[in-house]
Amino acid sequence: MKLGLLTDIHNDAKQLRRAIEILLQSGVEQFVTIGDSFDPLADPEGISEVAELLMAHPTQGVWGNHDFAFCVDTPAPYTERYTPKLFQVTRLFTPVIERHYHLLGTIRFSHRECYVDPYDPLELWDLTGDENDHTERARLALSQSNHTLQFVGHYHQWMAYNRHGKITWNGRETLHFDPAEKYFVVVHAVRDGWCGLLNCERRCLVPMEI
Repeated sequence: MKLGLLTDIHNDAKQLRRAIEILLQSGVEQFVTIGDSFDPLADPEGISEVAELLMAHPTQGVWGNHDFAFCVDTPAPYTERYTPKLFQVTRLFTPVIERHYHLLGTIRFSHRECYVDPYDPLELWDLTGDENDHTERARLALSQSNHTLQFVGHYHQWMAYNRHGKITWNGRETLHFDPAEKYFVVVHAVRDGWCGLLNCERRCLVPMEI
């Protein structure tokens, strides 16, 4: 199984279209969006196309801080202002996705860390601490979860940790997963030109520049 990882699209249909093309060419069978696919604070022009692209392919998604209001307790002005296609997609978003694969173990996808309440907008938006050093966030996430792999978005960068600390990895080469280890991985943003291919059989993540 090859999964296409997409996060932080922020209404950017052009980048999403290219990411999907690249991932399909690489043999991806399913897509997972890891939050902030839609953004009421960004240019709304691409929202309809982003929704169409996600609906056109087998996709599961979680919400993030930016698209939370499209998924939970949506204000009436939003339902009047935005295309129904948007809500056809976001009504299927969940706070967390968990999957189990024989060679990888149990995988967790969420926009923020496992200790962040996905139903609390204040926690989803909280950016206390160093955004470029996730050592403490990763330590907490790895200590509070039994998942083999945890993938998050939100931070618009590549970064990876295991129980020993930060992994020397710049997000430009394949990251291989030791079946005896646990990992916390930050996935870079589609809007910034990145997506990822998770190869479950080969136990690796391949960053792909759009």
